[in-house]
Parts: sequence; C-alpha cells; structure tokens
Amino acid sequence: MTALAFILGVLPLATSTGGGRAGARQAVGVTIIGCILAARLSGSSSYRCCLR
Repeated sequence: MTALAFILGVLPLATSTGGGRAGARQAVGVTIIGCILAARLSGSSSYRCCLR
C-alpha cells in the first residue's frame, strides 16, 4: 500500500510538461516509478518463494 501511494505521489513528476527542465523531471519520475515497481515485484516473488 505504501509503494502504491508513493507511485501515485511521483506520477505528476513523471508526467510533467512545460518549459525549463521538464524533460529531466520526467526522466527522474519514470526512473523512480520503475525502481519502486521492480522492488515491489521482486519482494513479492521472493516472499512467495519463502512460504513454500
């Protein structure tokens, strides 16, 4: 639940548009979301393996 809230909080950063450094903000936002998703998915799969 915390990971989902964090991803939703970073979503405006990943979809930012406008002048200035919007491209850099998008890159940081997408990277953060990808890393959180990867950590969440790898944690879920390793937890399931330990339960067997």
